[in-house]
Order: sequence, then structure tokens, then C-alpha cells
Amino acid sequence: MKRLHSLIPRRKLVCGAILILACAVSCNRDNAEISPGEVFKSVGVKVADDNALRMEVAIEFKKSVTYEIEYWKEEGPAKCFRTRSREAAGTEVSKLILLEPDTRYLFRIHARCGGGSSTTDTYAFRSGMLPGNIPEYALSKDELTDEPEGYILMCKRDEPGFITLCDMRGTIVWYESVPEGVRVATYDDATGTILAIVGSSPLKSYAGTGILMLDLAGNRLLEKNIVEMHPHHDIRRMPDGNIIMVNYVPKTFDLSACGGSSEETVWGDGYSILDPQGNVLESWDCYGELDPREDPDIMKKKGDWLHANAVNFDREGNRYMTFNKISQLWRIDPDDGHVLYRVGADGNVDLDERFVPDGLHSPYPLDPDRVLVLDNGKSGGEKVTRALIYEIDPAAMSATASLEVPLPAEYGSQNRSNACFIDDDLMLFGSSGAKAALFTDLEGNVKRVIQCDFLPYRAEYIQNLTY
Repeated sequence: MKRLHSLIPRRKLVCGAILILACAVSCNRDNAEISPGEVFKSVGVKVADDNALRMEVAIEFKKSVTYEIEYWKEEGPAKCFRTRSREAAGTEVSKLILLEPDTRYLFRIHARCGGGSSTTDTYAFRSGMLPGNIPEYALSKDELTDEPEGYILMCKRDEPGFITLCDMRGTIVWYESVPEGVRVATYDDATGTILAIVGSSPLKSYAGTGILMLDLAGNRLLEKNIVEMHPHHDIRRMPDGNIIMVNYVPKTFDLSACGGSSEETVWGDGYSILDPQGNVLESWDCYGELDPREDPDIMKKKGDWLHANAVNFDREGNRYMTFNKISQLWRIDPDDGHVLYRVGADGNVDLDERFVPDGLHSPYPLDPDRVLVLDNGKSGGEKVTRALIYEIDPAAMSATASLEVPLPAEYGSQNRSNACFIDDDLMLFGSSGAKAALFTDLEGNVKRVIQCDFLPYRAEYIQNLTY
């Protein structure tokens, strides 16, 4: 660790030492600039032992302060990062994140105490290199004329797994290694946390073994084994801080009339709501809406009947789920669990045949009853992967698609995947089939491709990160 006296020019050090000896140090000087030597005893910086893209800044203060760290790349576009204000006294360690690998950065510390303030000189550090288990992404196509702001979250399911955040050109600036693999991960802006379903269940295909919640500094806030709940495909933070996730719900039925036995297990789907400690508060399942005994092919499907793959909610709290095998979007009342409608193939809402999906993923409610979805086009042929915005009229039980954004066949994905908006004229697709994050206009013209070497479940767009 470098001490402050090794970082401050000698002339300033002498002056600071004289001030320390000559007066009782006080921060109660309204709007006064205070010498760094009165506030900071030492500053050191190093790459975190467990993560190459987290820098640990150790600061020893001489008094109680409120401080922030400002940092930026020494070369390249002028983008300045600033940590949230924190109160400190004595020794504190802050982590700097969202760093490009093997890159030189500059930083300085701003501190306030009472009515006075102090700023250190500018120091330098070099971020670490990506470890071998974290791949670099490639910008394989770029026809964008305007550079969008934000980050993209992707994760790798297979062991050893990981979660990454890359910038809009594909440079990884944050990662977390998850050896057991990551089924799905989502980011919550309100809390600055990432939620994930991790592991591979020995009890059920597609399901994970547990949930993981961590903040951007890498602190693991929740790790819980819930293998017997059969979590799969989606998990996200709700506005009240609770957690909602998709899970299998096995239930015994008499399927003797369908060619089975009187005690057959059907693996349907539902969602569970957990508190931030992972305790179950509420559960819902599909059996109140559909009866497997009425499905003539249930004996072929009972091991994974409907294959739910996502759950989300709108600003009024209404819940939406997509089901891949039956190609339907459901809206679910949060109070009584009643299904208000089912949009899609063999649903209960009138829908033009042109907009009937063929495989369905990732609902993003834009408004109540206005939902962006990803239609996989899984049958191939004339079916294509496309983004659709469904506009549903619950009173009339009718729906239409107000937007259709088809992908070129070479970028399509017959399973997994998602589509979301970057701005009014630009979309981001996560294409598992193409192993890529795709930027398109609203006609489906691909403007940028960030290529990876694994099957991303989704590519989630994050406009801002606050740390």
C-alpha cells in the first residue's frame, strides 16, 4: 500500500505537515478548502484478490468525513465515474468497478467534514487482466452511427459459469465467477443488486439448485439452496424488495383415462414470491387455469407440461408469464391468482393469425396490457424470430401486435432469447441461436453484433448503473 506521503509532491507534504503541527485540526470551516494532509493519512490501491476488475482503495482518514472517489481512464473518451457518498472515520476500503481489463485509470478522493472540503492529488492504477474462465466478447459487426449509453448483462449456464456486464461495444467491465453455473440473472436498479438462479438440479432438468443475490461490489447478500422448489428460467426483484421466480410445481393426477396410472406426476409451472432472506411468502401455480387431464397428449408432456420461462410485472403490479411449449402469454391477477387472459396459440384472446407466436419468451410490460415479447419462430421455415408488442383489450378479450421486428434468419433463435428497447428507435436482442447480443432498428436491420462463445439465455439492457 502506498502511503500518502509517497503520493503527494514533497513541497505539499511539508506544507501539510506544518499545518498539522501548528493548529488543532478542525473541519468546521464553512466552504473552506482543507489541505489533504489534514484529512488523509494514507491512500493505497490494489487489484482485489478475488476479481481482476475490482480495485480496492484503502483510505486512512484523520477525522470523520463524507467522501466519494472519482475515477476515469487515463486515455480514451472522457467518461468519469464517481462512487456514492459514504461516511467514514479511520480506515475505509472502497471498491472501484466497471473497469476495462488491463487499463490505466486515474482517481482522486473528495472528502467533506463540517463546512470544509478536501481533495487529494490524482493517483493512478492499472486494472487486472480477465481470468482464463471469462472470455472476451467480439464486436463482429458495427454499423451504428450514434453510440448508445448503457451496459449489457449476460450469463453462462454451463460449469464453470459466470455473470458479466459489458459496455455497448462488448468490452467486459464487470464479472462474477459462479462455478456451479448460472441459469438466469437479472439486475435491479432500485437496489443495485443482481439476482440469479444457479446450479444444475439433480432432481429436474432445466431447474437450478439455489438463488444468489449480490451487489456490484461482489458482496454476496443471499445464497440459499432451494433445490426442492425446482427454480428455473427466471428470477427478479420486485418494487417492494421481495423476489419473484419461476418454479416447477409437480402435482399428482389420476391419468388413467389418458393411458396412465391413477397416480401420475405432472410437472407444471408456477411462481413463488420470497422475502430478501429467501423465505417463501406466496406461491401460485398453473393448475387453477388449465387441467392436465383435459390434454390428450399429457402422457407425452407430463414431465414438462407447459414450460414456463419468464415472469414479470407492470407498474400496477399485474403479473405476466410466458410459456414456451404452448406459446402463450398470461396475465395473472396478483390478489387472487386469477388468469385474466391467455394470448397466443390456442389462447382465449382473439388474435390475428399473423401474430400468433411459435415459442414465446421474455415478457417486458411497457404498460398494463401492453407487453413486449420474443417470438422464437421455433418451427423454422416461414417462421422467424421476432419481437412483438402485444396490445391487449381485456374487456373485449382481443389483442393485436402494434410492433413487429423480425430478425434475419442467420441471427434467429428457436429457443431461449429476449428482446428489449435501448431507446425509441433501437432494440437489443439476446440471441442464443446466434450466440450474440444484437442491436437492430425497428425494421429488424442488424446494426451491431457482440459475439460470445457460449449460449446466452438473454442479453439484458441496463441504461444506468449506480454504485
